Amino acid sequence: MDKELIPLKKEDRTILRKLLQLYYYDTSEFDGADLNKYGEYDYTWLDQYWTDENRWPYLFRVDGKVAGFAFVRFVEGTHFDMSEYFILRKYRNAGLGKYFATELFRAHRGSWYVRVLQNNGPALAFWENVVGEYSSGSFKKNIWDSWEGVVYEFV
Repeated sequence: MDKELIPLKKEDRTILRKLLQLYYYDTSEFDGADLNKYGEYDYTWLDQYWTDENRWPYLFRVDGKVAGFAFVRFVEGTHFDMSEYFILRKYRNAGLGKYFATELFRAHRGSWYVRVLQNNGPALAFWENVVGEYSSGSFKKNIWDSWEGVVYEFV
């Protein structure tokens, strides 16, 4: 199985915009997001991933096919943050989510935050496993007043 983590250029924006719709459809079960008047989910920061030097968009490909995406950003001058992370349903439960997350952690060495909505049980289980394995169990699990969920913090 050929796996590729691809940093995207601005001309690839369209594919991410489409994948964001699938991602928000999946997560709307947990965050209650609604469609806008055009029948789409809004994502305010998409263009900033090509104008802000502290943001990086990635595409995941498996055997040449699109399998998901991630948005990484650098926050507070200290931590990388997994802003958005999405694996298409077809590719879930095959170890690919863990593979791509680990590749992102290795590409951006340093301290990390991974935020997960409290009521998203599948994502909590996934990230607990991935972060636990990557950090050899050396992580903090925090609750922030500014976030409705769990924040995993690790190096």
